[in-house]
Amino acid sequence: MGTILGAIIVIALMAIVTNMTGNPDDTLWVLLGVPVAIPLGFAALVTIVRLFKGPRR
Repeated sequence: MGTILGAIIVIALMAIVTNMTGNPDDTLWVLLGVPVAIPLGFAALVTIVRLFKGPRR
């Protein structure tokens, strides 16, 4: 279910970006960028939370 939901979200995001910019080439950038941006963003978020949370006890 998560894979299907993720695909629907990516397709919707591609349609929104293409509609906002008016450039159909941006669809490819969304398709290529989302699989890279989500894990890197999550890793950065986890790192920031761990830095502010302090050491584990």
